[in-house]
Amino acid sequence: REAPENTLASLRRALELGLDGVEYDLHACLSGEPVLIHDETLERTTDLSGPIARLALSELVHADAGGWFAKRFAGEPLPLLEEALELDPAGEGSRRSVQHMIELKDPSLVAAEARALARLAHPLPFHVASFHRSVCLEARDAGLPSMLLTEEASEDARRFVGDERIP
Repeated sequence: REAPENTLASLRRALELGLDGVEYDLHACLSGEPVLIHDETLERTTDLSGPIARLALSELVHADAGGWFAKRFAGEPLPLLEEALELDPAGEGSRRSVQHMIELKDPSLVAAEARALARLAHPLPFHVASFHRSVCLEARDAGLPSMLLTEEASEDARRFVGDERIP
C-alpha cells in the first residue's frame, strides 16, 4: 500500500519498515528471464500491454511499473529476480537476514531461479512458493525449499505435502 507491488521500491520500503520477509511473484519474459510481476499480462501494473511472455527483456527495460500507483513512482522499472535477491536490508555488511518468499506460477522458472540463487555472494533464506503442485515438485527436485500455497487447507493438500515432503 506504500509502493507499487513487485517493484524494488516496494521491497525497499518493506526493508525500511523492518519487516523480516518479502514476497514477490515471478513470470518469465519471452527471452526467459524471471521478472517480478504478479499478472501474466502487463496492463494492470505497467504502461505496456499484452502477455509478459510475448516481450523480450530488451522490450521491457523501458516499462513504467510505478506510474499507475503514484506520480512519484513514475519510471520505476520491472525488476529482475537477481535485483530483488541483491537488495541489502540494512546497508553493506548487514547481519540482518530477510526471508524471500518467491511465488512461481510456471515450473519453467525453477531452473533460472536456482541459477540466480546459486550466484549469490551471500546465501539468504528463501522459499519457492506456488499454488501449482508441479512447481513445488520441480523446486523440491532442484534442491530448493518449496512451499505449497492454497486457498484452503484441504485434506488433499495436506496429504500432498506430507507425501511429497513439502512444507
